[in-house]
Amino acid sequence: MYFASDYGVNAAITGLGNLWLFFVATTGGLRQDGGFHTFVEALLVAMGER
Repeated sequence: MYFASDYGVNAAITGLGNLWLFFVATTGGLRQDGGFHTFVEALLVAMGER
């Protein structure tokens, strides 16, 4: 059960990463506004790391 839930979390993170890469590719993405850093911070907060 733990493995299944852990796999789900990893899959969700991978999915978010892929969505972010798609967003960056389609919008011209990472200008020098710290967008990616902000995204990483939000993800870390959501994961309870910070």
